[in-house]
Amino acid sequence: MWCIPELTPEYVSRMENLLDLYERPLDPREPVVGLDEKPVQLLKECRGPIRADKPGKIMKRDSEYVRNGTANVFCVVEPKAGRHLTAATKNRKGPEFAKTVGRIARAYPKARTIHLVMDNLSTHGAKALRDYYGEERGEELWERFRVHYTPKHGSWLNQAEIECGLFGRRCLGKDRVGDLESLQQRTQAWNTRGRHSDIGGDAIVDARPLLGCGFVVRRLQASSLLAPHSSPRPKIDRPKGQRGYALSPTSVRKAPPPWTPT
Repeated sequence: MWCIPELTPEYVSRMENLLDLYERPLDPREPVVGLDEKPVQLLKECRGPIRADKPGKIMKRDSEYVRNGTANVFCVVEPKAGRHLTAATKNRKGPEFAKTVGRIARAYPKARTIHLVMDNLSTHGAKALRDYYGEERGEELWERFRVHYTPKHGSWLNQAEIECGLFGRRCLGKDRVGDLESLQQRTQAWNTRGRHSDIGGDAIVDARPLLGCGFVVRRLQASSLLAPHSSPRPKIDRPKGQRGYALSPTSVRKAPPPWTPT
């Protein structure tokens, strides 16, 4: 299934806003943080696995399992710093979102403004914080953030989606997680390990060219979107024998320079 956007002026404006945000240099006073949700199915083992008792043998796991409900993982990452703030919760409702935003705020006590990239989920707003913390405290907390919403049908612009994929592949893998407590232990280990290994900044930043030039990131004028037939379409270079399309060098946005940990 494809997520096909409608290239409206609003879509292009939000896309350009995010790309400009990602090109900013690392600034501890204004961290750029992405947030996204990942549903997780909780599965309990019916029978204990047969452990590998000697080299060359593999662990054997029974095919039966018991469904134990679902949980949610707020995948939160600051890509340029390689910092993970991922947390497991029982659901993704407003109170859990408010608590997650509070954790992000506490993680950056000296930040002047926290740039928060999110999609357009109904709970992603100031109301969830006011309902949970109260009017005054909720509004005060929300003012610490500058929220950047992805375009509708453009959630791929949120780098937290890369964090979701990495967490699913590297932390969960094919393991069965039976309860919320076990899932929370894994997210804590993921956050700790991410600050001291290559699963953080390097893994995230390696995917940054996808946001810079791998997708169609062409600057389009709002007028040309509203009147597509008023001017000829820009020419797209496609080398002979190549499948798909390649944008000409002058029509793509340059990818930001690779980040190297200090």
